[in-house]
Amino acid sequence: MNELFINKPVHSIRELKECPTLIEKLIRELGKTTSLSENELYELQVAVTEICYNGIEHGNRFSPDKEVRVSYLILDDRVIFKIEDEGEGFDPQNIPDPTKKENILRPRGRGIFLARRFSDELIFDDRGRRVFIIKKIKKK
Repeated sequence: MNELFINKPVHSIRELKECPTLIEKLIRELGKTTSLSENELYELQVAVTEICYNGIEHGNRFSPDKEVRVSYLILDDRVIFKIEDEGEGFDPQNIPDPTKKENILRPRGRGIFLARRFSDELIFDDRGRRVFIIKKIKKK
């Protein structure tokens, strides 16, 4: 899937505070060029923002020398975001379930859960350092 993004614009983010502003801008662009509903755009914004935050915090460990790269493309039937960090990676199969009793009161650990809920597909690549978020565009 990575090959689909050749020659697509890439936006670099180094700090948490940059994520919401950039992602909101990209989602607004999508709203003008796709038939995604306001609710679908909101869900996509949450999913992309959460993965962006995770890349900066857990992947890059807040290093100002590392960046998270965000790009997207629009196909006939879906929008795909690609978010990449420069961290060491992780095992996406080994993430605690935030809905389990022992985790429910934890103040953190819901980002990937939310991204999964708000996307149609969430794909981890390159040991979790590259994430693809897919949102289907329903035919009207």
